[in-house]
Amino acid sequence: MDMNGNIASFHKQCQKWSHLACLTLCHITKAPEKLVFLCHICKPPKINPPELAVFKESVLPQLLRRQKPRVADRLVPGRGALIRMSPKDKYFYPGRLISKSNGKWNVQMWRGIKHKNANKIIRGISTSNIVDGLWQDTKRRRGTLLGKFKRCYEIYEEESAEHYLDDWENHPFDTEIAKALKPHGRTLEQLTLLQQSAGISPKDVPVLSLFNQTNPKKTDKVKMPVAAYYCGGLKIDDQARILNWIYTKFPGTNPAHLEIAAAHARTLLLVHRHKTEFLETRPQKNIDVLSEDQYLLKKAWERLVEFTGKTIDGKPKSVGVDVNYEAISILEEVMFDRTINAGIAGNCQWGLDVGPLEDNWFPYNGPEAQQDNLREGSESELEVGPKYQTDVQALNHMTEEKLSKPRPRPRLRRKIVEVEDAEEGSTKRLKKSK
Repeated sequence: MDMNGNIASFHKQCQKWSHLACLTLCHITKAPEKLVFLCHICKPPKINPPELAVFKESVLPQLLRRQKPRVADRLVPGRGALIRMSPKDKYFYPGRLISKSNGKWNVQMWRGIKHKNANKIIRGISTSNIVDGLWQDTKRRRGTLLGKFKRCYEIYEEESAEHYLDDWENHPFDTEIAKALKPHGRTLEQLTLLQQSAGISPKDVPVLSLFNQTNPKKTDKVKMPVAAYYCGGLKIDDQARILNWIYTKFPGTNPAHLEIAAAHARTLLLVHRHKTEFLETRPQKNIDVLSEDQYLLKKAWERLVEFTGKTIDGKPKSVGVDVNYEAISILEEVMFDRTINAGIAGNCQWGLDVGPLEDNWFPYNGPEAQQDNLREGSESELEVGPKYQTDVQALNHMTEEKLSKPRPRPRLRRKIVEVEDAEEGSTKRLKKSK
């Protein structure tokens, strides 16, 4: 137990300690020293965020088959659960259970909930105000109202590098960006609006060296490199401001034509920032091979390529685990399971005996719709109960904002497959998703 009262467990295989609240796939047993869990350090769960953490088929069913009859007995540190933050509230929101003291739970609420307590740790939640995913439990699901929250696939898309770059209008370029790019406006215009690069030397625009590859056999298909993938040494905010400068200076730019221009603009920004550092490494012999400007561009391009996927100073990134995302991913997979194994409970049952979900939310359009072995439900299963209240929303708390008008049914966006390294902003392309 640490100084905050959180229980930790020692994993013999990797010789590391971890809080129980961080072991989102743990199976609770009588003695803490006999806990069976998947260690994040030596056996990280393979989560694919764009597909809502669809775990191996052998994992989730084991968790479900092991579940105990009483909900209270299924609540363990690290597990995602649905929380009613006060007895007066109508809605249950997702959160991760952290620890239990004197019969009450400390919980970190999901950052995607529509509530002032989003991402906050709240304490003293009674077990009576907590339920898990209620797998196969049609009756309790029908009596449980869900508060509106952003599902994991939505959070992933919002926090991804591609989404951030799509939002370039909200990241205006600053003086530094202008000073770095303005002197090279003519070249950048050629690469964006005019799509002219044939007469430009790779010595002046190093990214063009990617496209000078030859095909010795003349028969093999050569994969064209994705120039905009390279972003080493720059933050995601830098990249968004560069895009803002390009779109502002060259109105009407086609996003599909930004690959080379964006990569060159990033190179120019690195030259502007690290000119003195780069010149210190310039050899005194054969100084006429490249001009000073060409040498600076060469060094900046090398950094852009070599630092991609690393920290901005070129160090390897530590692999972290978003335990909140992981816990809620597992919870969602249980909550919205629509396979035959889920039974009637998997057919949009949440709240049907009580009232509409918050803001008439319809949460059932997630990636689970693409699962195999889907169960075909009937219309009769979707009938509301006799105590269903259409005005239940008016009785609920008023937190950050007043109740909004009912929103249209959300649609699952196209899966993003080209995002890499969202923390620092690496992205394999700049073309907007359609």
